[in-house]
Amino acid sequence: MTLPVFVDATVSFTLNGKSFRLPNTPTSIWGVHGIEWDSLSPKECFGKGVDVAVEISGQPPLTIQAIVTREETQKGGSMSLHFRLTDAQRKTLSELVLAEGHPPKEYTRRFPRVPVTPSIQTFPLRAIIHQVVDGTEVGAPIIGDVGNLSPNGILLTTQNSQALSLGVGTTFTVILEPRGGFSHAVKIEALVCRTIDDVDAASKNVTRSFGCQFMAMDDFNRQVFGELLKDILSRVREKKPNPAG
Repeated sequence: MTLPVFVDATVSFTLNGKSFRLPNTPTSIWGVHGIEWDSLSPKECFGKGVDVAVEISGQPPLTIQAIVTREETQKGGSMSLHFRLTDAQRKTLSELVLAEGHPPKEYTRRFPRVPVTPSIQTFPLRAIIHQVVDGTEVGAPIIGDVGNLSPNGILLTTQNSQALSLGVGTTFTVILEPRGGFSHAVKIEALVCRTIDDVDAASKNVTRSFGCQFMAMDDFNRQVFGELLKDILSRVREKKPNPAG
């Protein structure tokens, strides 16, 4: 069963004197993606704070602080709003997503991605990223934090400013750092399909996240990666509460 991620809401805010009112907008606890920039400049608006009114049918409206972020995919660029939720707002919105929400409608992943879970002893938390051009690794490697993982892709985030020059269509080698009782590093070739630029709340550094699709791995790394995923998924199932219990 695919868990709900979004709840449809009317989202309203004002940015650089321009008012937005977006009905039936898929909204998650992260925020809102895929807003057209229209006449606004991404360079001028990126990182600005806005107050966002979120109206969900039959519920009291929420006023949420958010940061304007930018997103690139193979289809082009767009604005996103990254919510800075209070604990109470996070609880309310999480409950609404579970009660009235839905999975992504515009795409369906073949394999759901498992969010990074530090309490799982073997779940890799970091990876070494190295750009590949014409089959050769170039430039300095970058260390990325793992956001989620699946059999066919990964989300990686870094505050390294070098990453801002690497966009959609870039090919990487990704080396997953071994952790806990799993002693093998896994090396995979991946393609960047999506980037999201955000502002870290603590350091104020620009962060770049790479949504990557796995493209190739040799037989040894395929076997090792399969063993790693099997171990992670078995530990995830152990952590799930038993509904009958």
